Amino acid sequence: IEPIPGHDLLWQEIQSLNSHSAFNHQKMILFPTINYAQSSEIFWMTAARDSDWWNQWYERYSRFILNYADLANVLSLDALIIGDPSVTPSMMNGMLPNGKLSQSPENADEHWAHLVADIRSRFKGKVIGVASINADVDLIPGWLDQVDEIYVLFSPALKKERSGTVEELKMEITRLLNKRVLPIYEKYQKPIIIGLSYPSSSYALGGFNSSDHDRVTIPAEVSEIQPDLALQARLYNAALISFSSREYISGFFTRGYYPYLETYDASSSIIGKPAGDVLWFWYHFLLNKSP
Repeated sequence: IEPIPGHDLLWQEIQSLNSHSAFNHQKMILFPTINYAQSSEIFWMTAARDSDWWNQWYERYSRFILNYADLANVLSLDALIIGDPSVTPSMMNGMLPNGKLSQSPENADEHWAHLVADIRSRFKGKVIGVASINADVDLIPGWLDQVDEIYVLFSPALKKERSGTVEELKMEITRLLNKRVLPIYEKYQKPIIIGLSYPSSSYALGGFNSSDHDRVTIPAEVSEIQPDLALQARLYNAALISFSSREYISGFFTRGYYPYLETYDASSSIIGKPAGDVLWFWYHFLLNKSP
């Protein structure tokens, strides 16, 4: 598992991005994910997944993550995120894309705990672990007691009509937080960061299934889908109202952000859309920043 020039970001390119972020008074954190040659589904379904294979997998994946832990330390970043949803088959009771058990080793969570310890031995910042709240199933690793904070990828289905008001959507999101996110906090007692992703289309209320490892839609995927920018804006407004009133939620990300240009399509990106204006308001209001 290693980066391919021209296909993946290399150290020098990430260092350049970090310098650009710092110049614009922004901070960057790293979330290393695997860019599969074919797809994660094909990778896991065709893997041998016997004892020797699993040992090689953990060794190679650890080298992959520790490479970025070293980079994060060189750049003096505040945090490193681990737990790419596409590698959940390697965790305890991991599930394959077809819904069957991956037959991961009984000590799978020990491998992940050792990985966290190895990261801490070479990186001074926070280690953040990932949990996923999806439309079909929640993926909550057993090794989250080893991390400093928990990054919750939040894209569950919402039981509301497309015409739902901000208040109605807020009540539904609050219900889901109480039922599916609050128990994570109560179990691990770690600050929660929410990573929200819903597309700007009529499909938004359906959320994302666990088989969509990125939990986002990108511009190239939605050219045939009719956008609904207003629905996404109401949904994100409702989410921020609900998130901001919960003390255990310490931060928020909007996921699927496509920084290269403004889009008015049905993707998850908010740049150039009404949802972007909503987040602009909440950013300045919650952090008491002047426009």
